[in-house]
Amino acid sequence: VKATIERYKKACSDSSGAGSASEANAQFYQQEADKLRVQISNLQNNNRQVELNLNALELEKFNSQKLKWNS
Repeated sequence: VKATIERYKKACSDSSGAGSASEANAQFYQQEADKLRVQISNLQNNNRQVELNLNALELEKFNSQKLKWNS
């Protein structure tokens, strides 16, 4: 009977430890997911800015060619 009680106590302490470890893992991965979301958002914003800059350069190049043809 004592051995059964000891196994029960050990199982209870192991499962509570596993629960907190599981919670810590969930929190860690949630934080990592949040960091990745921020990085994705930053990359998307940077890509938009690069696209705008390229469009402006292409327009500038087009206007410069247009001026050369009209001269």
